[in-house]
Amino acid sequence: MSATADLVRCHELGAVPKLLEVIGYNNPALAGLAVGGLVALGPAASPLILEKLDPNNYGARAWAVRALADIGDACALEMLIQTLGQDIGPSVRRAAAKGLGKLQLSAELSRAKTQEDQCIRALVLAQHDREWAVRYAVIVSLERRLLDPACPQSPRATGRQALQNLADDDQEDVKVVRLRAELALHRLTDG
Repeated sequence: MSATADLVRCHELGAVPKLLEVIGYNNPALAGLAVGGLVALGPAASPLILEKLDPNNYGARAWAVRALADIGDACALEMLIQTLGQDIGPSVRRAAAKGLGKLQLSAELSRAKTQEDQCIRALVLAQHDREWAVRYAVIVSLERRLLDPACPQSPRATGRQALQNLADDDQEDVKVVRLRAELALHRLTDG
């Protein structure tokens, strides 16, 4: 724990590989500390994290994806989309859904619109994920994306429809998911 804290305090990109190793130790307190260090390094750490993702350790992947989600760097967009749609680990998919909601889009308007569309399409597809916690994260991220005034109209309509599906008793059997979707729809109507 103290060695990890020292790595975090050094605030150097050279610590990224070791911090990524630490998140694979199956120790939540240690992993949380390491993720905090990765996030503090900001967007400069994102390419290094993407390069070192562990395909064989879903726990480590989940923590790494959480770090990428909190950093919010658009260079992680493709990985987050693929992870949300295909990863075997529910915690990894949930972190990817969260990341798509937090992503900081390009400053270039046309590229930002394309990225927004990609985020929303991936989240809409994930409305059918078999894990309720992933669907809940999808709702939170859809709400965040749709509240952005720059969100294009077509993905906005598709995203609202997904939220309506998730709020429907006939389509969603988990009450907390339905309630969160209803809250998102209410906020979007009032916003």
